[in-house]
Amino acid sequence: MSVPGANRWNAYFYSALFATLAPLYWISDRRFNAPQEIYLGLYTPQKLGMLKALLLLIVCAVMVFWFLKSRKGGTLEGKRYALVIAGITITALGASPYIVGGHLVDISAWMIAFVPGSSDWDSRHQLLLGLGLAVTLVGLIGPIDSIFKRRSINVLIGLCAALNITYMHGYYLDSLKQDQIISAIRDSDALTESRFVMIDDTTDRFNARGRGYRSYEWDGILAKALGDSDRTVLGGMAYVDCNDPLTPVPDTLLTITARNGRFESTLTRDIGIELSVESIQPCK
Repeated sequence: MSVPGANRWNAYFYSALFATLAPLYWISDRRFNAPQEIYLGLYTPQKLGMLKALLLLIVCAVMVFWFLKSRKGGTLEGKRYALVIAGITITALGASPYIVGGHLVDISAWMIAFVPGSSDWDSRHQLLLGLGLAVTLVGLIGPIDSIFKRRSINVLIGLCAALNITYMHGYYLDSLKQDQIISAIRDSDALTESRFVMIDDTTDRFNARGRGYRSYEWDGILAKALGDSDRTVLGGMAYVDCNDPLTPVPDTLLTITARNGRFESTLTRDIGIELSVESIQPCK
């Protein structure tokens, strides 16, 4: 025989335990895996960010309170309102960690999260927003058996399919580019004696989602092509501070070009990568 009061307190306990998981994770992560250098600023809560997140959550709490007081939950329209408000609230809860950390600060940052585009790796800000947006969308497009909802679903499926084809095409070209750069470097011995390499990449039109290659990605490409990790890439066409003894000075300039465009490369599976290697002495 179940005890209603005990079940209620169990629900309260597990709900409170669930609510403490995120703060406990943050505290334990800071204790055992504390961020260093530039990452310290990225993962440190900011006072203004905390205020913005609090205001956003207060607005959501007001909407929830208004809905509960309106007593519209039993009607079909009320259920739609409930889904929309729940979706907005879940989205706000998902966005709050980013806002507290100083991200999603203006409309352009939110547009990157809501509208897929050439956003480099900034799509990481979408990770906690998907559930809330999905619930909001379900509430907006109406009853399950409505003509509008069926047509909306068809449009959304078509749109998502088109976006996925576009994205996968970008990643496909990016993979071709990386494979052909590795092959071209492997077939050349011009970088054998190089130690600090500056890269002028003119083929960024093949980069997936408009991203840029990080220096450690170039390090990995050179290591795979040449079979060792003796070379370091200095972040593309970077400024060289010759007055700083701690700044590495590049001894080689690697210029990467491509003969073909995106359409031709897709059809032929050949980007036409060409390399030009030049010894440089920027501090002399």
